[in-house]
Amino acid sequence: MIYKNYKSAIQQRKNIAKTNHNSQTRRNMKNLINIVVLLASISAVAQRRNGSYQTRIDDFRGSHGEGSVAKQLCKKFAKAKNRLALKACNNADEAARRQAKKIASKAGAYLGCIDGYAQGFNDGFVYTKDPTSSQLSQAQSMVNSMNMPSAESRAIQKAASVGESTATDDVIKQFRSAVRTKVTPKKTYNYPRLNFDGFSDGFRYDNKSRYAEAVDAGYVRADDPFESQAEARIIHKISKKAQYRAETICDHRGTMFASQGGVNLWRLHRAQREMDLAKYAWDDPKTILKNFLQNGGPLSKKYAEMKTWKVKETIADTSTTSTTLTTTTTKRPRSQRAGGPRGDKDKKKNKPQTSSPEAADTAGSSNGGGSSTVERVVNREELKELQDVYKKSFSRAYKRFYAKRFASKTYAKAGNQIYPAAVLTGELVGEKVAQEKAQRRFYNQKYQILSKNTYVDEVEENYEQSYDQVYARFSSAPVVELTSFSVEGVDNDGIFRPIEKLRANISATNLGLVNGQVRAQLGGHKINALGSHMMSVPRLGTINTTTPIIGQLDSSLRVDDQVQAILKLTGNFDVSDLVATTDAQGLEIHEIAEISQITPKISATDGNGGVLVTIENPSRKATTAMVEVKVKIQGKVFSMETEELGAGQSRSVFVPIDELDVIDVIRSSQIDIEAQVLVNGKVLHASSTAQSTGSQANNLAIYFAKLASNPSLASRTDLKNDLQIVSKSLIKSVQQSIDNKVNWKKKGQVDRTMIRKIQTEYQSLKISGKMNTATQAVFSSLAEELVMNLYDIKGFLWLRFGRRKAFVKEINKFAPSMNYKLAKKLAKN
Repeated sequence: MIYKNYKSAIQQRKNIAKTNHNSQTRRNMKNLINIVVLLASISAVAQRRNGSYQTRIDDFRGSHGEGSVAKQLCKKFAKAKNRLALKACNNADEAARRQAKKIASKAGAYLGCIDGYAQGFNDGFVYTKDPTSSQLSQAQSMVNSMNMPSAESRAIQKAASVGESTATDDVIKQFRSAVRTKVTPKKTYNYPRLNFDGFSDGFRYDNKSRYAEAVDAGYVRADDPFESQAEARIIHKISKKAQYRAETICDHRGTMFASQGGVNLWRLHRAQREMDLAKYAWDDPKTILKNFLQNGGPLSKKYAEMKTWKVKETIADTSTTSTTLTTTTTKRPRSQRAGGPRGDKDKKKNKPQTSSPEAADTAGSSNGGGSSTVERVVNREELKELQDVYKKSFSRAYKRFYAKRFASKTYAKAGNQIYPAAVLTGELVGEKVAQEKAQRRFYNQKYQILSKNTYVDEVEENYEQSYDQVYARFSSAPVVELTSFSVEGVDNDGIFRPIEKLRANISATNLGLVNGQVRAQLGGHKINALGSHMMSVPRLGTINTTTPIIGQLDSSLRVDDQVQAILKLTGNFDVSDLVATTDAQGLEIHEIAEISQITPKISATDGNGGVLVTIENPSRKATTAMVEVKVKIQGKVFSMETEELGAGQSRSVFVPIDELDVIDVIRSSQIDIEAQVLVNGKVLHASSTAQSTGSQANNLAIYFAKLASNPSLASRTDLKNDLQIVSKSLIKSVQQSIDNKVNWKKKGQVDRTMIRKIQTEYQSLKISGKMNTATQAVFSSLAEELVMNLYDIKGFLWLRFGRRKAFVKEINKFAPSMNYKLAKKLAKN
């Protein structure tokens, strides 16, 4: 019955709103509704919500089990007669209950509040967000009395643009046709099609700043749909009032999530009855316990006092007994036995508080007769057990029982209390959104019709005016149009070269009824103008002409550069806004001899070889002289001449390279090469490339073998110097392998070292028959240097597991005279 009365009151409110718009009546009606809603029962409110809110409350309650929580929680300690553990468990249960009543209750109240508000607001909003017939009538009456100047001004502007562009196109089209027929065209209006339906965005256009505050607040984006922006604007506006602020709606102060800030009205609205409560981890027992223990208080002090709890133990035989926390009759712990880890110290700490001759007699002699019961403070291991019992019991009691129990009660109460007020707020916002939607509907309708009618009225008149103006210009003056143009070089060789002079091939049409004098000028970036060319273009006529030299390419241009040649027509006409009088052509710079490819073929360990340079002539003329190709490497210049290149001809020229600095080549990761092509001593084109030198380690080993087998080694100082440099590099590489702890007994690891590369080159010399006494002496000398000069080789030779012998064995493969005994002797020196 109460629910029916509530619905009746709502409907009564709607009926009054439709017939009477007096503000005092509306305020009285709202007060009446508030009274009815506050008297509604919880069940009636639940029905209004279709039961979804109740389901969420059940999720909070969970299962509490039967009987006392503490009895269930501490059952196992009671059965085991573990007095101290039972006491710790009971203390934890009491603390968890108090904390849940304090913290979980506040959490439940806050979460119930925001969830109830989100549900109530949504129900009220959905109920009123669509315009009623009364609101539509009000909006229509209000809009009918409005002026919309922007609808007319925008339509006039569009009509002028369409009329002018259409008229200009029509006139040009007619006069272009007249060029072919030589017949003056007659004025013929071809009005534009009236296919413009008006502007449909009038409300948004005239209210551009209406939603700015909501956008700046981050509620919505500027490109979001109208309805979202309208909701955001209204909610943002009413949220400024004290009763609609986040902390007033649902006070989050004093809760675990106070740092997250309150949930504002916009977020509650956007939740649409489904608040995300999972992120509020109000039932996390670890956090609750940590805060509880840190904040102190009578209950938390009980946790600290556990270290003073006492346990009784019966001493039967000090040499064989042990202790346990689970009984009142215990034996001494291992740490208290004679000779134990803590021995005398623990004996002093756990000394019985009372003793007597009788107790000593009861204890018996050292032969094991008699026993005594003493009381002592729990030791460190026992305290840790008690603390673990406390923490686990607290967490289980808080999360499994108390938190859900206290939170669910306050959750349901808060949700039910806030829901009616939330419904009214939702209705308030919904009504205002409905009013704005109704206003927008009629505003856009009127705006669209007004702009369409204005456009229709203006476009034909604008067309006629524009047509007459353009037609008059074509009738009274030359209208010269640049139809096409191209640039050619005076050398007439099919390419464009630096400093080459240019002329232009031009096609131009005079669409006007008056003869025209036209000046052609050539320019552009790195194109120098050399005068201009005057042309006479007859009325309704076309000319095709080639100008004299009117431009020149800049001397700074190089092969493959790109430039834009720009031709511009000027003269006794002023219609460049109607037809094209300027055009551009791209030019690519070339020479009669160019380098198309460079292919180096140089041996990194010999310092000689050659570079294959491919040259070509892209022009229609042959070169006027022989062509020279130069190659620069390491500051040295190597050159080769070849005969003339014919038109379009390509040729490869091999330039020999010798006596490069091999050490420099090996040390570099690549050989830098620059090539030039010259005709009559003038460089026409230059290009560069690089050749990789490959593995430096391989190159060092190969070059060492070449030096060792060179018969001139003993007589040439330069080769001796190179040998010394290479030997140091080889020794350094081996040292790095030792530092990296290479296992010389494993083939796979040795294969990656410099030792293996030296062995490979040594074997190659033997196979080719180049291994003589002098060459062997060089390899043996390197072996001795390896043993003597490696700064940690002495220590290395004394490593365990035979690796020192394995290392010497690898050296022996290119120095047969080297053995372990000799290596050990050399290493000691």
